[in-house]
Order: sequence, then structure tokens, then C-alpha cells
Amino acid sequence: MTVEAKVGNSLEAVSKIPLTLSLSKGEPVAPMMARASTGSARAVFAFAKKLLPSFFLTFAIFLLPFSFLHASGVDAFLAEGGGARAQGMGGVQTALSEDLSALLANPAGLASVSGKALAAYYAPSPLQTESLFAAYGCPMKSVYFAAGAFQRKVSDIELTDSSGDPLGSKAFTDQAAFLSVAGGASIPLGLTLKYLQSQFKPYDVSGVGADLGAKYIHGPYRAGVTWQDFGGTELSGKAYAGGSTGSRIPSRLRLGVAFEPWSVNVPAVNAPSLSGVLAADALLPLGRGESTTYFLGGEVWSCGRLALRAGWNGDRGWSTGMSINLSRVRFDYAIVLSENAPAMSRLTTHYFFGGKS
Repeated sequence: MTVEAKVGNSLEAVSKIPLTLSLSKGEPVAPMMARASTGSARAVFAFAKKLLPSFFLTFAIFLLPFSFLHASGVDAFLAEGGGARAQGMGGVQTALSEDLSALLANPAGLASVSGKALAAYYAPSPLQTESLFAAYGCPMKSVYFAAGAFQRKVSDIELTDSSGDPLGSKAFTDQAAFLSVAGGASIPLGLTLKYLQSQFKPYDVSGVGADLGAKYIHGPYRAGVTWQDFGGTELSGKAYAGGSTGSRIPSRLRLGVAFEPWSVNVPAVNAPSLSGVLAADALLPLGRGESTTYFLGGEVWSCGRLALRAGWNGDRGWSTGMSINLSRVRFDYAIVLSENAPAMSRLTTHYFFGGKS
């Protein structure tokens, strides 16, 4: 029996596989503000303060038509991101990326990292799926370089023939390697080059792609944009039944805005005693037959040490999380809820060599 299977649900590669695939448990695979001191600077700030709300309104109006022109379905592998902070806020990350998870979210965010840093991410799942991410970054003169690797593995996929007789089990693997560079002060820009591979042996496809990103920060307002898979990413390799196969990941545009509505300072501490952030993202597939996916989230920090957050993802549903910041080390934890799958947890550890996170 020949079934049409969407292999990996990540690289959007579709292959004709002469087998019936099922999970052993019978479940589907779910897949920082400068203040002006002069009178003229204050005038500029006051003008911008009046102008920016109109910008955000324009941003929202701009998004509406796309929600009817493009289709749903976020590429789970690349949209998953490499940070539990973003996951805990429903996936919002384009305007907030300011650590090594920017490799996946918005490479321009790397310009906010002040020194050498390490990051490691782990996401187990009760559905025999686990995700791993590791990255290292360092500044060089006026730019910041980072490299990382990401893997998602689905284990114990049972193989049966057309009669339902077992043929054994295999693992399906999606993996990627990233190299990013970012720079710029007022409007940081970033570029990520990535190598993608999807395997379900003998099926094996791979390709090279690129992401472009930019950020803008003015007082409590932030905005970001990422052009994912710039120009489209072509994948090619071996088909499961022999011969060659290929597919293409279409370009996607991800827009994000964030706003820090309030911050309470206490002279006894170096950081604001309480601060909050609200953010929203929109993922716009640049192709017909797909729709925009929206992400909403927010977080509250206490003395820069403890954070609580929550968010909503148009594809997955609700999520929540927290962070513990120990100056050079920060732990981010998230729980992603879903109506169609068990809750999944994510944990990211950041280590900053040169100072505070």
C-alpha cells in the first residue's frame, strides 16, 4: 500500500513511501533604553511618542489583508525556535530576541548580546519527540558572530506493511546548522546562513538557506522583522523508494512588535524592581493557499531576577513559563499546552561569559 506522507512536518518535504507509518503510542507528532538629556532630544522623543502609536496601528492594518491571502501552517521545525523564553510567551520572539536564540528567531537580535555567550535548549515530549539546540556567540570588533545547531528527532516510528504486519521501527530526524552575523546600533541588521537536513533512511534531503533580520528600539517600543528562507530554500536528495526527490520551503515574513508599558525603580537595586513587556508576532507565508499565524505574549520581571510569562499561539494554543536570572547564568522554562497533544516542556540555559544577562 502506498501512502502519501508529509515527512517530518518540518522541511515540508513530501515523499511517496510504500509503508504505513504510525507512532508506537498511537499519537500524531505535534510537532533591553536610552534617555535624552538635551531639550532638542526631549522634543524628538515627544514627537516619536506621539508618532509610534500610529505606527503600530498602521502595522495592524497592514497585517489584516495578509490574514485572508495566506494559509495556515507554521513550519514546526523552524518556527519552534531555540528558546524557552519565547515558547513561554506563545512564540513571540521577533522584536524581543536578544540572546543566542536569535539564531532562529531574528538574527538582528544578536547585536544586543554584549559578550561571549553559550546557550543550550532541550525539549522532551511524551510523543517520542525531542528537540535539542546549542549555540555559541562572540563579538568581533563592531559585529557579533554566532553559530549553532538544532535537531528534532522522532523515535520509535513503527513500520508496517499494507497488511498491518510489523516491519520494525525507525527514527525520523530533522537537523540544521546555523552561522549568523549581526551589527548596527540604532537599527541592528542580521544575516543567518543555514544548512537543513531531513532523514528517514533511505530518504535523505538537504539544502542551504538564509534568513535576514532587522530590529528597531526606541524607548519602550521595539519592532522587528525577519525574512525567513529568503528567496525560498531548495531541498534535494534521495527518495524513499529510490531515485531522487526535491522540495522547496517558501519564503516567510515574520513581523513583531513589543512594548514595555511600565517599569518601577527602587534605588536599592540596580535593576527595576518590576517591569513588564507585551509583544505580538505575525508569521506571513509568502505564497498562496496559506494564512497568517498570530502570536501574543507578555512577561513580568522582578528585580531582573525572576520572570513569569504567558502567551498564546495561533497554531498550538496557550503556554506559560518562567526565568531565573543569576547574573551570568539564566534559566528559562516553558510549558506548551495543546488541545490535541499532551503538554510539552522546554528548558533553555544561557551562560554569559562577559557579564550580566
